[in-house]
Amino acid sequence: MKAKGTVLAGFNVSNDYSFLDVAVTKTGIPLDFHKHVLDVNSYAAAKLGLEWGKAGLGTLSKQLGIKLEHHHTALSDAMACY
Repeated sequence: MKAKGTVLAGFNVSNDYSFLDVAVTKTGIPLDFHKHVLDVNSYAAAKLGLEWGKAGLGTLSKQLGIKLEHHHTALSDAMACY
């Protein structure tokens, strides 16, 4: 399994997790992320002293000088989070 021993990270990762959970339930592929997640939104808010939920990925990317092309596409958003 490719996901074994990994951490699921993303911006507002609970949304991503819910999509993955539905997909693995339908396919029977085991999801090995249980309780191993990193919410970049929460982490960034805490580290930068921001109120949680007040800055989206686009705003944070601009603030931190991170290139974000094709916002709201999986690869672009994943790279910005990374």
